[in-house]
Amino acid sequence: IYFPFKLLVVDKVGSKAIIFIPIAVNNIGDGLAEPVGVAWGKHKYTTTALYHKGKFFQNKFTRSYEGSACVFLTTFVIVAANYNAFNPIQFWITFA
Repeated sequence: IYFPFKLLVVDKVGSKAIIFIPIAVNNIGDGLAEPVGVAWGKHKYTTTALYHKGKFFQNKFTRSYEGSACVFLTTFVIVAANYNAFNPIQFWITFA
């Protein structure tokens, strides 16, 4: 998924640092979401997977708002830390 992102976005934007953002969010944010959700996740919700084990929209998964907030906050911090990779309009659209 990152190769098409590089071709479609990075080469057009011109900033190589922008490829770091989705990789870091996926590795750090998603990596911390499970331990945060297990340790402090008191508020649960159910969501459907887009694709799992060869089927579309078939499986339900339980998540916690606390773990999802961890991914959101990690995304916010990583994008803010890479402010220089964006022009001001791109930066604020990212948070819209």
